Amino acid sequence: MAALCLWLLAAGSLPVAAATNPAFPLKAGENHRHLADQRGVPFLYHADTPWMMFTKLTEAEVKAYIARRKEQGFTALQVQLTGFLGMTNRAGELPFAGKPPEQDFARPNEKFFSHVDRVVAEGHRQGMLLAIASAWAGCCGEGWAGKEQDGSLKPLNQNGAEKSLEPGLIARAQGSWWWNEAPSRFDIPGIRAGAQRARDAHCTGFIPSLECYSYVQTHEEFGEPCLKGRRQVPFGFGWLAEGVSPYRELPMRAARLAYREYTANPDLSDAALQAVLGRELFGPEWQPAQVEDTLELCRVFGTDRDWSVPAPLTTPGLVESRRKSGRLDAKKRAFLRDQLARVRAIAARHRDAKTAGGRELARIAQWLTDPWQGANTAFLEG
Repeated sequence: MAALCLWLLAAGSLPVAAATNPAFPLKAGENHRHLADQRGVPFLYHADTPWMMFTKLTEAEVKAYIARRKEQGFTALQVQLTGFLGMTNRAGELPFAGKPPEQDFARPNEKFFSHVDRVVAEGHRQGMLLAIASAWAGCCGEGWAGKEQDGSLKPLNQNGAEKSLEPGLIARAQGSWWWNEAPSRFDIPGIRAGAQRARDAHCTGFIPSLECYSYVQTHEEFGEPCLKGRRQVPFGFGWLAEGVSPYRELPMRAARLAYREYTANPDLSDAALQAVLGRELFGPEWQPAQVEDTLELCRVFGTDRDWSVPAPLTTPGLVESRRKSGRLDAKKRAFLRDQLARVRAIAARHRDAKTAGGRELARIAQWLTDPWQGANTAFLEG
């Protein structure tokens, strides 16, 4: 996904906004555990992602859009400054001189960026934070980094063939964030790797994805026809009622704690992280087995997970579909059988738990194992 995002968090030189609006730019709060505006007022970063606002909307549409999002309680908008490579704004203006993919960063198009300035000013007037990705490396081949289909290099990689960070660009930026999907995939080692990559590349932050989805697929996505017409379950947490936030559930709390600890110390040892997880998830009398079982559940929910595809053990129908279409070979079936056996052991081990954390382990493990009875077990056999 996006290898590089350069972010601008509101411009301090913009006209003064209403006194009730946040005083941008943001800063760390006094306890360094929350964001605050320049007056020290805590700021809840609750963002929508109209990534293509600068390119897809007119200024009148932007004004109405921001006002609507303010009414709905959003405080921030995450947007792409230049869109995808070759994309114009509604007036047909490219961000830089040259014909894509030959874009000259040294010659910005003032007509394009004057429009951007006016949109940013409107956001400031309405008290909406704009978090702007000025150089989106991109996912799915549509960004400014990597290679074209013919093998030629995209603009951000003119100095190297690999899809990687461009050190010279980072050095000239006021701020840069490294990004990956590790927390939303419950990938604890990946969270540490992301924090280390950000540090080693001299980025100013590591801001990964923690996105969950709850929508009905109207067409086949990621080659999984059985999911068409079904509502996506956030993170695969099917025990939650629709609309209930999944971010306080045990596997997600573990991923959030790992992010907090690794961003503070990317070289934190496994033992030190496990001690933090134990204390914060299970209390002072925590046991190593509780932490290992939590990490095992993280691995289960992260297995083969993608934007709109849940982990196999959460959805027997997905496993059935893959088996019938020849996409679940014997090795994968054996892997899932072993995974299911470990989950059953977790449920049994914590069935009579006395602590809240232990009971949560048992509840989640039991929820995972309950559907794997009767005919469903045949999907994993052989």
